[in-house]
Amino acid sequence: MARVLGVGGSPRQDSNSEVLLLGLLEGARAAGAEVEFVRLRERRLSHCLACGWCHETGDCRLDDDMRDLYTRVEASDLIVIASPVQFGTVSALAKAFVERFQCFWAAKYLLGRPRICASSGKALASLFTSALDSVRQFECASLVVETLAKVLNAAYLGYRGFPRLDGPGEARRYPDTVARATAWGRELVAGLGR
Repeated sequence: MARVLGVGGSPRQDSNSEVLLLGLLEGARAAGAEVEFVRLRERRLSHCLACGWCHETGDCRLDDDMRDLYTRVEASDLIVIASPVQFGTVSALAKAFVERFQCFWAAKYLLGRPRICASSGKALASLFTSALDSVRQFECASLVVETLAKVLNAAYLGYRGFPRLDGPGEARRYPDTVARATAWGRELVAGLGR
């Protein structure tokens, strides 16, 4: 059974990216996956301090909830990061989460001891929302997650961007939008391992 981890990167309660991520996870569950959902705003999570510790050890010296999140990421077959697009990229919470994988980068590229092997079959995808209506607004946010996928030796399965969503929970007013996220969750799980 595939394990899917949904990582909610919005600082706001009842955020549109969270509503859609929960829809995606429901689709993944319907496709037979075991799903888990994590809200970064509920975690004790520091930003990377660029202390260099991981360059020597391949591990992070900070003692916070990232230790648990590293374990969850390593145990998952598919990780989906959801975030509102703010100032052209992922939220500060989502960016802090991504940057804390510097220790995985150091283990792979500096120490030659990748924490996730290249044959793991792991995959990443991303889901974004924005109040704006621009085709290009999701590109930089997607590049952040695609770069993390390379560090994790994971396939990047792309993103879905949902524009013109601003107010809390506004996505619920558009059942077809939630249905698109749910359908994508089913597709992602069906494509794992191919």
